[in-house]
Amino acid sequence: MDDVKTFEMNRSISTGLLLTVPVFCFVVGHILLRSYEPIYFGFTNLAFGYDYDPSYAYLFNGAAVAELHSPGIVVHPGTTSFILIACYLRLYQAWNWISTAGQQNLLTIILSDPEAALRFVSRANMVLFAFCVLWLGFVAKQALRNTEAALLIQTLPILYAEFVRPGMIGAEATLMVFGVLLLSLFLLEWTVYRDDTLDKKRWLPFAIGLCIAAMLVAKITSAPLLLLLGAIESRRRLLLGVAGAVAGIVLLLLPILPGLLAMANWYVELATHTGQYGSGSTGVLEWGTVKGNASRLLKNYWLTGLLLVAASVIVASSVRASHNSFKERMSDWRSRFVIAALGASLLLTALVLKHFGFRYFVPCVIVSSLLLGLCIFLHFSELLPRSSRRAILAGSLACYAVWFAAFRAPELPTSLSQRDEIQRRSKFMQSMASLKAELPNSIWIGAYDVHDVNYAVAFGIGYAGERIARQMAGRSPLVASYNRWNNKFWLNGEWVPGQVITELVRRGKSVFMLLPNDLSPQSLDVQVQLERELFDGTHVYRVMDHLDGKGSN
Repeated sequence: MDDVKTFEMNRSISTGLLLTVPVFCFVVGHILLRSYEPIYFGFTNLAFGYDYDPSYAYLFNGAAVAELHSPGIVVHPGTTSFILIACYLRLYQAWNWISTAGQQNLLTIILSDPEAALRFVSRANMVLFAFCVLWLGFVAKQALRNTEAALLIQTLPILYAEFVRPGMIGAEATLMVFGVLLLSLFLLEWTVYRDDTLDKKRWLPFAIGLCIAAMLVAKITSAPLLLLLGAIESRRRLLLGVAGAVAGIVLLLLPILPGLLAMANWYVELATHTGQYGSGSTGVLEWGTVKGNASRLLKNYWLTGLLLVAASVIVASSVRASHNSFKERMSDWRSRFVIAALGASLLLTALVLKHFGFRYFVPCVIVSSLLLGLCIFLHFSELLPRSSRRAILAGSLACYAVWFAAFRAPELPTSLSQRDEIQRRSKFMQSMASLKAELPNSIWIGAYDVHDVNYAVAFGIGYAGERIARQMAGRSPLVASYNRWNNKFWLNGEWVPGQVITELVRRGKSVFMLLPNDLSPQSLDVQVQLERELFDGTHVYRVMDHLDGKGSN
């Protein structure tokens, strides 16, 4: 009886320990989300994904998929993220029906309070991420038969800044979820090799292929992860993995079938030009830019590089100790995994150096976690006594706590280093609220780089495809924006010239434009008059009812 009680108590303690990291992820993510709100305002020099670009674009593309329309964005391709967001939005719609005892269509609910919809989507993704980390812990415990090792493996994803921000809206949030799932699936696959049971769990390679496909379709920069399939043991299991990847890619690309040609043309432009987003001269690389990008990447991701190299050396030494000949070492699945992981990392790094963006490096972070997980799988539970395991776990967690306090805590909006930014945001929000209270029933037209919820909504819908845009026709109040690149106005789903805006003024509407300080009113297709300048450089212009000339009076 005492043995049963002891077993139950140990199991409870074990489960409690495995809840630590998921709860930490959710709490930190919640703090970040609360601090970053409103999301349309953005947060200077912090995570991509906490701004209307791309948050609002992803929100309304998710709404398009929820309505069974093709999304407007096809170049990422992004459909994995849009499908996830569509599921979250349907849950949000159901919650809205229950809480308000009324039925409204999804777009109406979102437009009534887009920030509330974004908060729901963010928190839903945080919950999903936390469950994935919890499942990773249970899988690791089963694979390693050791709670300390499982807890250590759970901490691997959150070694990196991106994984402390699961509430961001964008492809990176999707990659976080599937990155943790991929580590869990590979842990299960490695147990098959260790126990020499290749005829069992045949679904695993197929699931690994599906997971990699989901990441690839979320962001094309994840394509090098396909190399990881080459590490799967036995030809039959490898073919299952490839089949899973192909099936996943085909299924996830179906929502953007009409846009596949445009997507392919976009990738050709990226590959054949040296600048960002298909700009610059014809060519593949510009060496001066690559050198600068390499320096920035090394400065921000030195830990990833260090861990990749260290993990590869540890695994390689393990293989060398168990095989005499070079041929035997190369045929070992552990060697193949290291080669595949390093190959994927080098290819990912090359892609980022050509088309730079810190967020594009997230797949390489995932590969690093996989290699570290393999190191723990091979060495932690088998070679070390229990006292040493606990010492290593305590030391690792202590190092992580020091690292987080030194490098990540200062980035939190609640930290002293971000106090000026928080005060600036608060002051701007107050000034905007005061301005709109002074000028009620007005139409507000913003441009890119202006922090205004009306512009954020117009920006998001403008990227969500024609069907969502058509649903805006006749809605009140009007949702409008100004495209600074083509000098046109977006008005409730339609692109219109400046004369249409002027006609609204002639019919008695008060129309104001919010322009950043680097956008000259002289370029506008309407006559405007400066109303006031806000403290952050945003200029407020009143649109006049005559067309004799352009610019500001």
